[in-house]
Amino acid sequence: MPRTLKTPDEMVPFRTLAQILAAKPGGVFSVSPAHTAREALGVMAEKRVGFLVVFEGEKFAGVLSERDYLRKLVIKTAAVFVVIGVYYATGIV
Repeated sequence: MPRTLKTPDEMVPFRTLAQILAAKPGGVFSVSPAHTAREALGVMAEKRVGFLVVFEGEKFAGVLSERDYLRKLVIKTAAVFVVIGVYYATGIV
């Protein structure tokens, strides 16, 4: 029996930007420069965000994003040699 391919709209219900943002936690989350990358990523995972503000005491010091982590930290470590089979998401479709 032939299998019918579905369009992306049929596979994933359409959501507006307002609906997507409404599902995100409110507020801005921050860390200090003394936090480890693991701690910062833990905050991102727990809060379901991809971006943290960095404060030194009360002073704004910068920002950290998931992309920063990947480009500046992971690519320079042994983590790039781990096969992706242990990380990629499944059960999407």
